[in-house]
Amino acid sequence: MVESTGELRVFRTTEQQEQERRDRAAFLGGIFAAGGRMAFNFKNQTKSHAGIERKYSYAYPVITFADANSKKIDKLKEMFGGRVKVKHKDEKSFTWYLQSGNTVEFARALLGFCPNREEMIMAFENWENVNVEEQLRVAKDFKNTEVPKAEDYKNLVRNPQFLAGVLTARGGLSNAFRRGSPRETVLFFSSTNKQLAMALKQEYGAGIMPVGEKSNQTTFGEAATTRILELIQDHLLVPLQDLPEDE
Repeated sequence: MVESTGELRVFRTTEQQEQERRDRAAFLGGIFAAGGRMAFNFKNQTKSHAGIERKYSYAYPVITFADANSKKIDKLKEMFGGRVKVKHKDEKSFTWYLQSGNTVEFARALLGFCPNREEMIMAFENWENVNVEEQLRVAKDFKNTEVPKAEDYKNLVRNPQFLAGVLTARGGLSNAFRRGSPRETVLFFSSTNKQLAMALKQEYGAGIMPVGEKSNQTTFGEAATTRILELIQDHLLVPLQDLPEDE
């Protein structure tokens, strides 16, 4: 991953800089295709004027990604700016977030790299172009009806930067036991984005198992694991973590 000065630079001129921008956008698109959150937050505020208190409500866009790996979160901040907060220190829950004035521009740069977030990004743009009262209406009225197909991810999962983002967000390594063969290290991916999982299965071959009511775990075989790791190893923020060996 190319080092950054702390923001997702959108306006570049040279061919090399444009490729750098697209690589970073693809990486972040992978993260938010697999996990993270893009949404509107709502706040109430009381203001006093001439001794009269009035309550105001307003909405603003936020982009967040939470993980137990603090090094991953710190690296996101280093690469792309934003802030970090510790939600539950004892539980090791860390969150990287953006809620500043450049949040909409940041999200806009991900168009084309994050099919499941495009309606949300367009709502951010609508919010940006109206007054405060209308912003609240835009935020309250937004309903995400987007259901991308596996086909929408077909080309993206071939992009090493996008794939690195996906697995940075929700990937890991596990030592699996195959009946009649020795243990092998395999790559897995856990997410609620089933269409992304299907696209990964179609491109690389994998097994998909439901986990809970909404999530699925995609497990790649040894050959697919080797192929994918070769593609993404130079683009990961931090090394993929091992899980305890399966019994």
